Amino acid sequence: MKRLPCRGFARALARTAEAGLVFSIVVHVLILLGWRGRTMIAFEIGSFAGAFVVFVPAVVAQEILLSELSTFDRLCALNPRIGRKIRKATIFFANPRWLRIVTYGIFGYAVATAAVTSYLGVRNAINPRAVLSPLSILPAVFYGAATLILRAYSLREYRVSREEIFAAEAKT
Repeated sequence: MKRLPCRGFARALARTAEAGLVFSIVVHVLILLGWRGRTMIAFEIGSFAGAFVVFVPAVVAQEILLSELSTFDRLCALNPRIGRKIRKATIFFANPRWLRIVTYGIFGYAVATAAVTSYLGVRNAINPRAVLSPLSILPAVFYGAATLILRAYSLREYRVSREEIFAAEAKT
């Protein structure tokens, strides 16, 4: 088996994503508290740009981890049981439980605020400028996902094998 390339770089990017996660949450809270202006817009744009800087390598790392799986196996991931096993073997591998809960919590919060904002925005019940405030949480979603993927990648020695994922399915 070939060892995974660039694990040290992935570890450094994971630390950067963790810092970006904290930074983007702070920016979001400050925007919700009413801090607006050119400085906050610059912070928000920087947060979006930084999120894509770490998220693109995270997507590449995920593809490297799953390179042993065929297209059919990836389609089987739509089955919730198999998808859970693939997530456990890849993005949840060696990540602390609290980090997974925080990432899923931020994602749920982003979905809920987007739904409420779009509902109120359609009804014209809120100011159009206030519609942009909930969007400031989106970089935190990308940073959280990148943190999970890059940490899992940096802690794995080898690619995830098909047997490693589907052997657990045969036992249950």
